[in-house]
Amino acid sequence: MGYFMSEKHQRNGYTREAISALAEWCFEVSDVKYLILTINCANVPSSKLAEKCGFKLLERRTPIGDNQFYMENDSYFYYRSYRK
Repeated sequence: MGYFMSEKHQRNGYTREAISALAEWCFEVSDVKYLILTINCANVPSSKLAEKCGFKLLERRTPIGDNQFYMENDSYFYYRSYRK
């Protein structure tokens, strides 16, 4: 899963509502065991949002030789949400 929210509409609960609804839908219509979020370590608000939506932090990852052009640094947090 991935998400982006315009600064104009942040902090209104829209992203949390969308993530929760999409996760619920994914588990209802498929047999996937879990969903994944990867979040730049510098993006603290997004990490907090992931946890509010029930995603659990599993580890911090740093790819070797893989430069992520859209991330502030190369390290990211790896989150999962499991089927209930």
